[in-house]
Amino acid sequence: MKETLASLQKRRVTVLSVNLLYFLALAALGFFLFFRSRSTALFAAALAALAVYLLLVRPMTEDYKRAVRRAVLEFGVCGSLSEFTYEPKAGFSAAEFLTSGLVNTVSDKAFFSREKVTARRGDMRLAMSDVTFPIRERGLNAMSSGLYLRLTRPGAAFPALTVRAGDAEDLPVSGKAAALLREMASFVPGNLYLNTVGDTMHVFFRGRFIGFRINPLLQLTEKTLRSDPLPEAEQSLRLALMLSRKDGVQERI
Repeated sequence: MKETLASLQKRRVTVLSVNLLYFLALAALGFFLFFRSRSTALFAAALAALAVYLLLVRPMTEDYKRAVRRAVLEFGVCGSLSEFTYEPKAGFSAAEFLTSGLVNTVSDKAFFSREKVTARRGDMRLAMSDVTFPIRERGLNAMSSGLYLRLTRPGAAFPALTVRAGDAEDLPVSGKAAALLREMASFVPGNLYLNTVGDTMHVFFRGRFIGFRINPLLQLTEKTLRSDPLPEAEQSLRLALMLSRKDGVQERI
């Protein structure tokens, strides 16, 4: 982690320096264009500055933010897990999401998924990504977006469980599992969806995303990388371990 932090700190200095130099140059161009001269050469310089931003400054900044997000996901969100992977451009297919039972139908053309993360704790496998798909809401067409988690424990069996729009009452769970489920439902009221199918638990948190915002101005420390902007992932994992039964034995947490 220390090597990752040191590398990111160096990249942050470079990114901030490049952005500062770019905007100083842009401010100088703006001054001459509006107060001194409007020559063809200055307009050409302004176009060149725009090209530099699109081809160099912006990609460099976005790459840095992705690197920070990856580190936070690895050391913070998935800090207690093993075999961590992160693929920003990968995601679930519409068919995979449909098998979750969280939706009745979804089209390949209207479904979008990115920011895929995989990891595991023991024999419990976690896969999650951001998803966007069409829904009918109050009689109108709308889009729903959020965090989809798939937790699989091969050979285990989950009790039949379905949660829609955060309604976690009157479910066949009790004790710590029931308390944790109510906590998950109250985190973003009305936005928790959950369904169990065989050895897999599917969870969807509407309005929560792996692609969380990264501010390049933020000073990086070990505490930053160990922060957890998605506590829902750990909550879902704990619930899955509580509910899954293997060889007739329920996991104890």
